[in-house]
Amino acid sequence: MSAGSGLHGGNPVSTPEINKVSVKLPPYWVEKPNIWFCQAETQFTIAASATKFNYPLARFEPKYVETIWDLVSSDENNKYSLAKERLLTIFKENEDHKIKKKCGLELGDMKPSQLLRKNAKLCCDQLVGIRFKNIVAR
Repeated sequence: MSAGSGLHGGNPVSTPEINKVSVKLPPYWVEKPNIWFCQAETQFTIAASATKFNYPLARFEPKYVETIWDLVSSDENNKYSLAKERLLTIFKENEDHKIKKKCGLELGDMKPSQLLRKNAKLCCDQLVGIRFKNIVAR
């Protein structure tokens, strides 16, 4: 008799097999949520819908679970898709914001004129450095 069968009235009866799926997700990557979801989804090719939602939920820090708590406590059938969409919307930075951040264009508590002077000095210092390198290289 095989492991997946039993005896019922002298006739073999098959019982459903249960396959255990092991999913190991990395910590949630706030700076690159698209990459994180892609990594997670590669492990979900055979997972049920509830599993797709529950595994990431277990990896999220409480502050991220809080942003999708209404989905956690709902009876929605597509919780994973909704949670993914919401988290990507919240944490995905638009290109303008990335450029501002990289260039130091965040106003913060500075006045616009202070920000302008700060960035003009940074640009000037960078140009002087580049020109110096070019002169030395000759």
